Amino acid sequence: MFDIQKIADKIRAARIEKNMTQTELADKMGVSYQAVSNWERCRSMPDISKFNDLCDVLGLTLDELLGDKREEADAVKKVMGGEPISLSETAKIAPIIPPRELESRVESSAGAEVSIYEVAALAPFLTREKLAELVGVANVPDDYGINELQALAPFLSSYDLGKLVNRINPCQSFDLEDLMDLAPFFSHDKLAELVDRAKIPDSFGIAEMYALAPFLPSYKLGELADRISPDEEFSVEELIGLGAFLPSNKLAGLVDRASIPDDFGLDEVHAIAAFLPPHKVGELLDRAGITGVHDIRSFPPGDQSLTPEKAADLISKINEKVFRGIRKQAELRRNEKKN
Repeated sequence: MFDIQKIADKIRAARIEKNMTQTELADKMGVSYQAVSNWERCRSMPDISKFNDLCDVLGLTLDELLGDKREEADAVKKVMGGEPISLSETAKIAPIIPPRELESRVESSAGAEVSIYEVAALAPFLTREKLAELVGVANVPDDYGINELQALAPFLSSYDLGKLVNRINPCQSFDLEDLMDLAPFFSHDKLAELVDRAKIPDSFGIAEMYALAPFLPSYKLGELADRISPDEEFSVEELIGLGAFLPSNKLAGLVDRASIPDDFGLDEVHAIAAFLPPHKVGELLDRAGITGVHDIRSFPPGDQSLTPEKAADLISKINEKVFRGIRKQAELRRNEKKN
């Protein structure tokens, strides 16, 4: 690939040497001064069709402009001379080839052998459909690993990414950490499958649960909850964000392990109550030292989850009709969350 910063510096230095403003250079090149500004600030590269004119205006040779990137310079010269280039060469100069021309060159290479690494270099510049097509025919070496998927994952659909994973050597080992950055790009089921294959570190804890929670099926996250290091220390407050993703029994188990901060109060109980079994909410209230008429009445309808038995311990005058309404609203809210 090009060293875009060095090319930007060359353009700026040569323009100044010629005593030209960005606007003057833009006029000579037939582009906007914003385009020249973006070249010099390393935000974009000149189109390959502009290289000859740019070199002429600035008094540079193509080799001087592109620096020590010999393979890239040779590929540019071939394109400018109308010669065909290989897919490997195309990948090296993809940033400066217009999208339609790039796709045309890729199509003209159909049938030629291509490696997954060459495809990865082209990924940011191709349509998702064309990229998926290339990935499907690319050679995937035995040492190609999960962590190398990061170059392709943002540009593939979860379906096509899953198909590529199926072609990776199944004997390859990888750590759970390798999946963290890739998690948003996999389907839930494929990520769950990979989690089963991954090595889980002894230090696995709440932070890692948060990183994976939005992307895993609830049951699989529950299994991971059982793998949290026994040495991990955490508070109930740290579990609130996991409530919507964990099965209620697994969340209850973590609540039992968790410490109760001194400032833990009714607001925190409200935040986690809807995701816990009713009896566990009562236990949590006891552990937090929350009692009395004011406390129980401050639970809004639907935040519920208190059993009649626990309510009787807190306030005997609340009748069964009130609790039927609370239970009904709780059921409606849980059904809405499932849908």
